[in-house]
Amino acid sequence: MEITLELKKTILSFFGIIIEVKTTNLELSFGQWFIVWNNAPSVSDVRKLALQKMSELAQTFDQWLIVWNNTPSGSDVEELALQKMSELAQTFGQWLTVYGNAHSGSDVEELALQKMSEFIQTFNQWLTVYDNASSGSDFRKLALQKMSEFAQTFDQWLTVYDNAPSGSDVRKLALEKIQ
Repeated sequence: MEITLELKKTILSFFGIIIEVKTTNLELSFGQWFIVWNNAPSVSDVRKLALQKMSELAQTFDQWLIVWNNTPSGSDVEELALQKMSELAQTFGQWLTVYGNAHSGSDVEELALQKMSEFIQTFNQWLTVYDNASSGSDFRKLALQKMSEFAQTFDQWLTVYDNAPSGSDVRKLALEKIQ
């Protein structure tokens, strides 16, 4: 999309800037383009341009999440944003966000589950992985095993017991802990 003089004036008016535009390149930061996007009419060339510029300037996980959240579903930009988020994710919470935004059954979804497990530090985090892993998968079995290693309270052991297969060692251990 070409940035015309009229489009520049419209964008600049969002900032209350009255200047004579003499160049063909309008250089704004990611945050400034987000303000433009946020204030532009919902169906407009300005909004499309702002989202395009945001995707060109995004560098952090949070910036790509903003792009993802504001991109039409199924678009190329949405896929790019999810890919960039998966490249930049560095915490359990960020990988949980990637997982939640990935298409069901996709490679990105599976990668996110695996990466979440690398950052897990609590029973509840393993429970989140367990709840989201495919039924019967090795990953789900691992999550249940790890839940039993992190379980400390009666409620946690009860959760392990309720989810463990009948007759399994994990279920037997959970039963011992809750009695």
